[in-house]
Amino acid sequence: MTLILSSTTVTGTSPGRRVAPQRNQIKLSQIEQIRPKSESKTVFLRSLSTMVLAGVTVDRSLDYLADQSDDPKLAEVCRGMAQRIQGGYPLSAAMNCYPRAFSKLQLRLVQMGEKTGLLDQVLLELSRYEEKERALVLKVKSALGYPAFIFVIATIMMVTIPPYIMKGMFELISGSGVEPPLITVIVMKITTFLRSPAFYIGSVLIGSLLWFTLPGWASKRENQRLIASWINKVPGLGPVYRALAYARFSRALSVQIECGMNPLNSLGISAEVTENPLLMDSIKVASEGLNQGESFADSLGATGFFPKLMLNMVQAGEESASLGELLHKAAEMYEAEVDHSLDIFTAMLEPAIMAFIGLMVGTLVLATMLPMSQVIENMH
Repeated sequence: MTLILSSTTVTGTSPGRRVAPQRNQIKLSQIEQIRPKSESKTVFLRSLSTMVLAGVTVDRSLDYLADQSDDPKLAEVCRGMAQRIQGGYPLSAAMNCYPRAFSKLQLRLVQMGEKTGLLDQVLLELSRYEEKERALVLKVKSALGYPAFIFVIATIMMVTIPPYIMKGMFELISGSGVEPPLITVIVMKITTFLRSPAFYIGSVLIGSLLWFTLPGWASKRENQRLIASWINKVPGLGPVYRALAYARFSRALSVQIECGMNPLNSLGISAEVTENPLLMDSIKVASEGLNQGESFADSLGATGFFPKLMLNMVQAGEESASLGELLHKAAEMYEAEVDHSLDIFTAMLEPAIMAFIGLMVGTLVLATMLPMSQVIENMH
């Protein structure tokens, strides 16, 4: 894809526009920890690119978007950026004041657009990228959300309902004088514990402990690598996790190359976009290979992370001077593979959940029917 130079004015304050009163001004260099909704940001980028391409100045576009946004946090971000641009900041510097609202990839591409005079076209490419990225994430969430919801609900029902519904039956068995089988004894002890205050107090304490300690534990890079390695080994889920990393990496690298960025400078950010710690660590090997003059395909191959098919596509892109286009096609191919792998994983997961529920129900039925049959025989 070739970007066409546009004469659209993309920075500065529109003629005749009044600057906001001093009491509404913000400290331009202030860093704001505001995080709008991801879906709001996708719409924001598409709307901003459309307005800038239509010839509306960036500061006025941001004011319009602030008035139209349903997300109050995004509206606040837009107003703050508009004030900074009116104060002389370029768009990238204004975005950089909101580190939780905009990613490094977005900042890098906007900076490239400002340097080349192609900000309007870069914003359009960035909006397309964000739409694709959000669609991919939503596919994964929707595919995994339903089985996870069913599993959680089934587990809660098995833990909370049987201890109270079957309490009377177990009291009858205990008072009958019949020696219950081992499975009944185990189930009776478990249900007694689940009715006790110790279970609820322990659950609250453990839940609170996990709530406060788990985020810190998961934020450490070595633990992230451990989690990623474990996910890679899970049948059905591992292929989804890897294909998702290939797709996100290829698309992020593609959009950067097509916007004119150097592939060497794009590798690190493309790896960060995937949020895959294994790729983020191994991409350093590829950067070193490129610095030493190796081909792009050989450098990526040295990481040991990417499949041969993707490396062949990268090599073909290098040889034909169409690396960005081939990476774009690779992203589409692996997005389709994510869909296919998700279908397989959910097809495996749903029977497993049903089997788990069946096993629990069967255990409860067996634990009650065996001693009850003995009680009935003794009555005769």
